[in-house]
Amino acid sequence: MKTDHTRDKKEGQIQDERARDYASRFKTERYLTDGFCLHFHRNTELYCINRGQVSVLINGENRVLSDGQACVINRLESHSYEVEEPADITDFHVGVQYMDIFYRVYPQNEPARWLTDAAFNEEHLYPILKSVREQGDAMGGA
Repeated sequence: MKTDHTRDKKEGQIQDERARDYASRFKTERYLTDGFCLHFHRNTELYCINRGQVSVLINGENRVLSDGQACVINRLESHSYEVEEPADITDFHVGVQYMDIFYRVYPQNEPARWLTDAAFNEEHLYPILKSVREQGDAMGGA
């Protein structure tokens, strides 16, 4: 799966990512993606495929995810997304302000990487993301 990322598009994506990378970020967005260039940020990201297929690369490990599947990108991990056709995704950024609690309690652990049980995700994970999206900034992040 390949997406043609032009230089202007890549620069725009990186600038957008820098603006969104702050410690108190706690926000989810749903949108159509046409891919995203290799990047990293300090916040943990939960990347969910609502509909479509996305080739996800995280720290050199590549998987193709489809409807209902998700992945967790830990802080400072390089990652990119490629698609053949636009995919409907939900993206949830959890700022270090919130994740630091997890890392203090579980210093030797990282959250699971690949969440491929679509039925479980749709029953348990997606309702939480929908709630965060609907409540927006009222949940503590801008």
